[in-house]
Amino acid sequence: APSTPLMPTQGGGPCIDKSGIARLPSHFVSIHKPCNGSGVIWEDVVGKNVGKEKRECLELLAAHSLSTGTRLEYNPRSGFVPFQDGIVLFVNMPTRHQGRRSLYSNEWLNEGRILTWYLRDKDWGGGKSETARLLGFGGANVETKESTVLFVRSGSGDFICCGRCSVSVPQVNAPPGEAKGKNLVKLHLELVHWDVLKEMPAFVELVDSLVIKDKGKNVPENDADLFTGTIMTDLSSFQKRLAGMVVDGNVIDAMGSAFECFKTDPKERSIDVGVTCLKNVFAGSNDPDVIKAAEILNKTAANLGLL
Repeated sequence: APSTPLMPTQGGGPCIDKSGIARLPSHFVSIHKPCNGSGVIWEDVVGKNVGKEKRECLELLAAHSLSTGTRLEYNPRSGFVPFQDGIVLFVNMPTRHQGRRSLYSNEWLNEGRILTWYLRDKDWGGGKSETARLLGFGGANVETKESTVLFVRSGSGDFICCGRCSVSVPQVNAPPGEAKGKNLVKLHLELVHWDVLKEMPAFVELVDSLVIKDKGKNVPENDADLFTGTIMTDLSSFQKRLAGMVVDGNVIDAMGSAFECFKTDPKERSIDVGVTCLKNVFAGSNDPDVIKAAEILNKTAANLGLL
């Protein structure tokens, strides 16, 4: 007779589900352990397209640690996935026609050498949480500060493996609760594999599609570019109209108007992209109603796991 299926105990350990599939939580898996003395296999794809799904990226990283038939378990809605000896970050950048600004926008700095990234204050824990430890903070038992692996994509395109990155706190950083998007801590992700990445076509296209170069520096697109082609003469009125929709609970119609504003491709329209577009519309306004709508949007995004 087949063995009795093992169900997970409190704490989320390894188990065998009712279908007989072995499931191993990500925090039990190594992603930096060399395979047969030949180095870390996944580093061969740095700068290349991996796929549209997070699972494709994660299974690539954990391939040498998973036995045949074992399924990797993780939270598919989270923007980061903890492993035994590191952490994997996923960043969805807007396409150019969706605009660049948002209340907590990720931005390329130094021509793509650094990417800004935001972590919720409750996950940061003053730099002493388990997540912060895996990011290389807190003086914990992480062998290298480059234990963080980054995947980035534009819109709904393929994730590109950006390799390892060193994480730091910018010298100028708003206290928790005052950062963009509120209750977020701003971090800098410096790409360790920069010398390789800058020669890779997929990565170069990713960065160039999201920045404008001016005298050797990356600068964000200006406000006028965000609303090119939009049939509106008063930005303030447009912001207040969409803010009213959000406050009244009509978020879907507000997203529809934001999609039209940025001429978002119908194939790329989603809740995630809609939240980004609305944040771009509300950015920079001092109107109390618009600020209130932005706060509601932030809470909605957090509840959906989009922050």
